[in-house]
Amino acid sequence: LEKPIDTIGGWGQLCYHPTPKWLFSVGAGIDDPSDNDLSTAYRARNATYFTNAIYNINNQTRVGLEVSYMETEWVGIDDGDNIRVQSSLQFNF
Repeated sequence: LEKPIDTIGGWGQLCYHPTPKWLFSVGAGIDDPSDNDLSTAYRARNATYFTNAIYNINNQTRVGLEVSYMETEWVGIDDGDNIRVQSSLQFNF
C-alpha cells in the first residue's frame, strides 16, 4: 500500500463591487505537501496569486481581465514560476 501524502494549504479571495458595472478581485491559493512524503520530481509546493477586473457591459454581456503569478517548487529539480494574463468574454442567455 502507498502512504498518503500529508499536506496543508488553502485558498482565499476578496471581491470589491464599487458600482453595478465593475467587480474587482484579488486572491491566493497554496498547496504545501510534507517534503518527507515526496520523491524526486514531485511538487513540493504550489502557490498562485491573482487579481482580476470584470466589467458588465449590460445584463447579458461582461468582459474580464486577470493577471496571475504562479510558483512551483519541486523535489530535486529546478523550481518554476509563471505570469499569466488572460481575458474573458461572457454572454448569458
